[in-house]
Amino acid sequence: MGQGGPKTTDRVGGLFEALCFGDTEAFLAGCTHNVVLRARGSAPAASTTLRGPEIVRWYQALRDLTGDTLNLTIRLVLADEHVVVLRHEFERDGMRFDYNTANYCVFRDGLLDAWLSYPMDLWDYALAWGTRGMAEPQTV
Repeated sequence: MGQGGPKTTDRVGGLFEALCFGDTEAFLAGCTHNVVLRARGSAPAASTTLRGPEIVRWYQALRDLTGDTLNLTIRLVLADEHVVVLRHEFERDGMRFDYNTANYCVFRDGLLDAWLSYPMDLWDYALAWGTRGMAEPQTV
């Protein structure tokens, strides 16, 4: 880290690294108290909006749905744009699933204030979570 605080890549990558390793306390410590997550679902109009500690409960619910097999890995950090690409891999109902999300981050006073998450392939996301409403594969 240099003068003026952590580099953007350290800040963005460090937050999501904490989340990937299940350190939700460290993740929330890098967020504003009213951080907002908006996660887009498999249908164009479907999204989930969560605030603060709800994000941790949501993340734990995903882990529970996957029998604690959910594994997140950072695939790419675009520091200047505050974008992180995350790979989601897990087992559900005896099958193995994976998909990527693009995650855009907005910071306020050095803390994560908003996190917008988008599946990069809506078809893979719908298959992974068993959601309906898509007639054929689509890519964002």
